[in-house]
Amino acid sequence: NEPNGDISWARIKSYAQEVIDVIVENDPNSIIIVGTPVWSQRIIAAADSPLDYPPAMYALHFYANDKNHKQGLRDDAVVALAKNCPIFVSEFGTCDSGGSGTVNVEETIKWFKLMNDNNISWVNWNFADKNESSSLLNEGSCEAEDWLNITNSGRIIKWALSDAELSR
Repeated sequence: NEPNGDISWARIKSYAQEVIDVIVENDPNSIIIVGTPVWSQRIIAAADSPLDYPPAMYALHFYANDKNHKQGLRDDAVVALAKNCPIFVSEFGTCDSGGSGTVNVEETIKWFKLMNDNNISWVNWNFADKNESSSLLNEGSCEAEDWLNITNSGRIIKWALSDAELSR
């Protein structure tokens, strides 16, 4: 999911190939998402040396308010896409990577435009009512079963799901 620290793409790739071989024995048509180095942020490494399994996709994670997850990381995604690297954003947030802090609407919109323009599927972190910026629901919503009691992050995700053109 999120190889962290100084784990090289070569090591991740080797491990992923072992796991893929077992999965393919059981289901030869599987689409498999493989994490990339540094908490799934070094997508170019996978683009430069893809797995020997064409249905593999490569994970990219971002948090819209982290200083290292802005235009530079979007540029990396564009480079990887130009190399025919299939990307799946298997985790992202509208705030910082710790789940808290400011919800960065402007950067989140830039990411959504990139993902929409390039048909990149995504999964948001997190559908919860924890007292933090990344939660889509306000605290207490789960216990009350009030799924419409959404936070600022929840409003952005709802908007992104309902407006394919991302108009404001």
